[in-house]
Amino acid sequence: MKDPSGTTRELLEEIASLKERIRELERSDGRGAGRETPPPEGTAGRGEPVSDDGDHNGRKGSAESLQWKVALLEAQMNTSIDGILVIDENRRRLVINQRIIEMWDVPRHILNDDNDEVLLHYVAGLVKYPEQFLGKVNYLYDHPCETSRDEIEFKNGMVLDRYSAPVLGEDGYHYGRIWTFRDITERKRAEETLRESERKFRNLAEKSVAGIYVLRPDGVVRYINARCAEMFGYTVEEAIDRLSLSDVIFPGDLPLVQASIAKRISGEMPSHHYEIRMVTKNRDIRYVEVYSSYAVYEGEPAIIGTLLDISERKHAENALLASEERFRTFFNLPIVGFAITGADSRWIHFNDKLCDMLGYSREELERTTWMRITPPEDLARERPLFEDVVRGGRNVTGLEKRYVRKDGSLVEAFVSTQVVRNPDGSVAYFASIIQDITAQKRAEGEIIREREKLRTLSDNAPFGMVLIDRDGRFTYINAKFTDLFGYELPDVPDGRAWFRKAYPDAEYRHTVISTWLTDFCDTGPTERKPRVFTVTCKNGVKKMIEFIPSKLVSGDYLMTCEDITELVRLESQLRQAQKMESIGTLAGGIAHDFNNILTTLIGYASLIQTKMDSDNPLRSYVDQVLSASRKGADLTRSLLTFSRQQPVTLLPVDLNDAIRATQPLLKRLLTEDIDLSTSFTGDDTVVMADRSQMDQILFNLVTNARDAMPEGGTLTIETDITAMDSWFIEAHGFGEPGRYVLMTVADTGEGMDGATREKIFDPFFTTKETGKGTGLGLATVYGIVKQHNGYITVYSEPGKGTAFHIYIPAAMTKVETGTDTAVPASGGKETVLIAEDDEGVRRIMREVLEEYGYTCIEAADGEDAIEKFGLRRSIDLVILDSVMPRKNGREAFEKIRAMDSRIKVLFISGYTRDIVLDKGIKDREFDFLSKPLVLDRFLQKVREILDRQEEK
Repeated sequence: MKDPSGTTRELLEEIASLKERIRELERSDGRGAGRETPPPEGTAGRGEPVSDDGDHNGRKGSAESLQWKVALLEAQMNTSIDGILVIDENRRRLVINQRIIEMWDVPRHILNDDNDEVLLHYVAGLVKYPEQFLGKVNYLYDHPCETSRDEIEFKNGMVLDRYSAPVLGEDGYHYGRIWTFRDITERKRAEETLRESERKFRNLAEKSVAGIYVLRPDGVVRYINARCAEMFGYTVEEAIDRLSLSDVIFPGDLPLVQASIAKRISGEMPSHHYEIRMVTKNRDIRYVEVYSSYAVYEGEPAIIGTLLDISERKHAENALLASEERFRTFFNLPIVGFAITGADSRWIHFNDKLCDMLGYSREELERTTWMRITPPEDLARERPLFEDVVRGGRNVTGLEKRYVRKDGSLVEAFVSTQVVRNPDGSVAYFASIIQDITAQKRAEGEIIREREKLRTLSDNAPFGMVLIDRDGRFTYINAKFTDLFGYELPDVPDGRAWFRKAYPDAEYRHTVISTWLTDFCDTGPTERKPRVFTVTCKNGVKKMIEFIPSKLVSGDYLMTCEDITELVRLESQLRQAQKMESIGTLAGGIAHDFNNILTTLIGYASLIQTKMDSDNPLRSYVDQVLSASRKGADLTRSLLTFSRQQPVTLLPVDLNDAIRATQPLLKRLLTEDIDLSTSFTGDDTVVMADRSQMDQILFNLVTNARDAMPEGGTLTIETDITAMDSWFIEAHGFGEPGRYVLMTVADTGEGMDGATREKIFDPFFTTKETGKGTGLGLATVYGIVKQHNGYITVYSEPGKGTAFHIYIPAAMTKVETGTDTAVPASGGKETVLIAEDDEGVRRIMREVLEEYGYTCIEAADGEDAIEKFGLRRSIDLVILDSVMPRKNGREAFEKIRAMDSRIKVLFISGYTRDIVLDKGIKDREFDFLSKPLVLDRFLQKVREILDRQEEK
């Protein structure tokens, strides 16, 4: 802005000069400077005399003329668009014009006080940054010869341009300071609007498919979008502030472009649309259509425009002009429809193919328009496109359009239209190529329907399917894939994300990726290479998955995924059973042969012993031979028991009575720091068994438990009644339907890892020191259980003890008052929260409860159970596995009970209740079931807990 104080200062100086001149005239007239004298009768208000009354009247007229000029100058100050404030050297206000009073809304009492401090502090309360405002003013008063210009923001949003300069005499004397204030609020808003507009422009430009550029007036590129740079063959960085018109415009077209820019900069031509030739970086000639206009870019004059590459169109036009005859021949070819239509949409010229396509004769078609034979619902969409082309928009290429044939049927067409303009820019006609794609669209519809069928088949396939493109992106996964792993397509958009999530262990992931890459490189379209990997699902569950990759003709891959976790588990069980069977057969054979040897040894040793006197010194040797042979016989009996070849006598045995009878002997086997605890069911526990072998099971298991608790602990023996049904057999992978007596022997000892658990029933396998174990104890137990048509399972983890569960079929004795199946349990409508880290067990519990009418919520661990209980308090029963990751059952129970002290809870575990539950939880505070769970027993317990009345 021009210095606003210059004119103001000149006005003030002229006013002061005029006032001084008035005072001089009044003094020369003999009047006091302060006297008021009415204007003389001989004036016309302009300060000029109308009659010659002497020198006195002349001086009087001059004074009045000067006063009139003063009033005129003061009026000019008060009508200024700038606020003007003059302060003398003593900081007294000399001048304040009306504009300042209006801008600041200065109260009358402040105007009446010419002390600048009063006005200054009033304004300080209006500005946004008062300390900065006052600091600047005080600085200028302390430096009277300095000038200043800045902007002041007010709390009400107003922005003033403040200019201050000293008022100095010719001798350099400082008379005071002049301040001018101009309201620039609207200008600032306009500048911000402009900046926002430029930001929007840049954002739109970067996304545009058209080339967009901004030129300085000298023709240097100021901005260019990626599309425009691509058209020129340069990068954006190579173009901005480096390229000029002479670098990219064909020399013959350069004067036209330069003249156009000059006209737009001068305002003679605000915008311009023309076609030129440009030269690319590799010196190719391209035709472009230019739309450009004058603009302000980043505060400076500029030319902004768009470029459309019309090279193909220009070549086509040139070829058309070069051979009109060839065009006519081509126009009339019966391949596609050709048409020329006017701006009024009437058919001007067309070939026979179009008539055949639309079903009209040439005369009929000439009397109609393309709009009349367009379905109304399509015309509403196509009319704006047509109008845009007429106004100068881009030509239509590849438009899918429908026409109504004369017989009323619809024709699907692929239309490309080129506009041809008159010299004045108006539309001369439209040239269109119209291709009948009705059959193609019908075929596409069939393809879509077939794809839908395939999608339906894939979505309902019993195995997971994933389609992978050549870049490793997952382009499709079916519903079964999501069911198997929990991942949806956004979770695993490509192989990198899949490998990272499905194989979290880095070493295992590296192995899997190497195998996949090898298979993908070596697999042909007809080859299949099944691979089995352990996959970690979204919920953390690990599954054994068989993958089969198939290479498609397109180069993509189809991967099928099948969960074989259960199959692998069953195969493992089968291999274990076959191994035990084989070992048992071998052990039985060895024991049989060894028994023959022992019989000979014992027989001959006994004969020798009978023929020797008691005091014979060799008798002790014979006694040692017999003792060793008897020990060998015990070993063979153990082997025969394991191989189930040892004869047994099955009689009704009450297991509760058998355990009670052997309890004193069992206590003698234990050390003093081991407590023996028993818990007997109140139901009938009669089984068909060999009583001595039942005792041997107890002795062997108790001995092992004692050795596993070198520092003491608790040994628990429990009995219960259970029933194996289809649900039990499906969940645990073993069993025959029927009623069983369950005996559990559990300790709080060292526990075992997975590798040890797999071998504990193998003959001669022992973890004890050399000479302290035969390795036949648990093998013997296994053999006895199998001889009694029973089952044995073990639950153990390092540091958490061991629990053996032995299932013996219940006997049909006279004490049985009912059938051998459990009483059917009833269901309910309550909501149950199931917290179990084993997915298979959790799933089967949920399915059973839902089958009986319950609503179930699943939790994968203790922390998950707490979170889901907190989200949904309307839960009637919580089932907690005692041992889970991220808070065990007891910890989860305490958190849940803190939220709802009346919540009902059922604990379940593969360990006995005394091992897994904290001593701080008293028996009456919880219900407990041992694994493996049995359907009827489980449902009865759930119903029993839910029906139990709360104590008041």
